[in-house]
Amino acid sequence: MRIGITGADGFLGWHLRCLLYGDTHDTAVPCDQASFADDNALDNLVATSDAIVHFAGINRGTEDEVLNGNLAITDRLIAALVRSGRSPHVLFASSIQIERDNPYGQAKRVCAQHLEAWADGCGARFTTVVLPNAFGEFGRPFYNSVVATFCHQLVLGEEPRIVADAPLELIHAQDVAAKFVALADDGTAGLIRVTGHQPLLVSEILERLQHLNATYACGVFPLLADSFDLQLFNTLQSFRFPDWAQGTLGVHIDERGPLWEVVRAQGTGQTFVSRIDPGITRGNYYHRHKVERFAVLSGSGRIRLRRLFAPDVHVYELTGEAPAYVDMPTFCTHSIENIGSTPLLTLSWCGELLDTGKPDTWSEPVTMREAVV
Repeated sequence: MRIGITGADGFLGWHLRCLLYGDTHDTAVPCDQASFADDNALDNLVATSDAIVHFAGINRGTEDEVLNGNLAITDRLIAALVRSGRSPHVLFASSIQIERDNPYGQAKRVCAQHLEAWADGCGARFTTVVLPNAFGEFGRPFYNSVVATFCHQLVLGEEPRIVADAPLELIHAQDVAAKFVALADDGTAGLIRVTGHQPLLVSEILERLQHLNATYACGVFPLLADSFDLQLFNTLQSFRFPDWAQGTLGVHIDERGPLWEVVRAQGTGQTFVSRIDPGITRGNYYHRHKVERFAVLSGSGRIRLRRLFAPDVHVYELTGEAPAYVDMPTFCTHSIENIGSTPLLTLSWCGELLDTGKPDTWSEPVTMREAVV
């Protein structure tokens, strides 16, 4: 199935692209903001998609910008559907805000009504997917979610402020993406209410993030046995990229020689040692949920990192003479190259035991263009 994505350069659109990118069953047809504004590009989206996930919209702004702006975006998609004469399955990302009398909730209700009217008129399948508060890697602070805002502030060493300590039902963006793919594959129509994690007060969410951040800042990977804590931690880590992905390792020296700890973790994990000959590169893959750290024990290595669908390659150089590490954010493809004249000895640690049936390792070349950090 070819799944069109409006708002493909937005938060949820990017996560859906990431989910579909390594998939061999369904294919993403991305439509970013610039393409959506172009009639030919929008017509191509409608003409080549079996299903369309409609994420494009406005989350913040004046009452007029939110209400009328979202309606104008949805009506533009409907106009392209009418021009095409086709009736792909349309899945609309709505929000639990529809239960409230605010401009965003009103906009979501009216947009759904317009899309449903189009679907009824041509016999197309239409699904309204009501979502709780979504969070995840590389969210936009002060825009996408309070989790993104808190992560941004904690990484910068700022003190987050709680405006209203209300309960929030959270769901990770990858869980949202998986739900849309399942609904598209099954051809499910109608109104679907997606449930997230058990509601937590904003203060409780902040406390969890503060604990994860403080533990990691002390040089320890926190316990990540709970999938929700893992999702929060990976979200937090994404805000450390690229400037704070690299760190130094404390070296203890006595008459016996140097000693340093590469990883300290409260949970389980697995450690690998690899030897890389001069001129050889290992890696060129990314993970969706796996926590991973690379360190150089001897020799000279160059680690490259690139966020999926982004052009910039960030480069970190490590040597055994100055023990350091680089932590790999999820959804960032990475590689390590031996740039010296002697064998490169590396140590890599991941926060889970390898499952050969589900290795969470997806091939993707790193090098496009480089921005040295």
